[in-house]
Amino acid sequence: MNKISCARIFAMSLCLLLGSVLTAIAQTAVQTNLSHDPTLTATAFGAVNAATCEGLAELKLPITTITTAQSVAPGAFTPPTGSATPYKELPAFCRVAGVIKPTSDSEIKFEIWMPSANWNGKFHGIGN
Repeated sequence: MNKISCARIFAMSLCLLLGSVLTAIAQTAVQTNLSHDPTLTATAFGAVNAATCEGLAELKLPITTITTAQSVAPGAFTPPTGSATPYKELPAFCRVAGVIKPTSDSEIKFEIWMPSANWNGKFHGIGN
């Protein structure tokens, strides 16, 4: 197998891994919205108190650490750099960030924003 094939396979594996993590987070969030039950919600990765967006911080996933799980009010997001103007029209959302470490020398950071209401169930991913 040449280097290009290995690189493509590795990249696809990372995409699948990240997709699995984001799917688990989104499924937990959807279960919360559908059930409105403050009790523990079970997922394939363990039990999570998903009664709130902040409860997603307790999500336990293999090789993954959730670093942020916070509700953001409509128009209230402030980026770490640059103008907040482009974000002023955003509706309320749940912001979840974390790190995936599939190997000891890797650190894949991710962030997912999920609408607090009226989510269409679709994902839109951007990465480099």
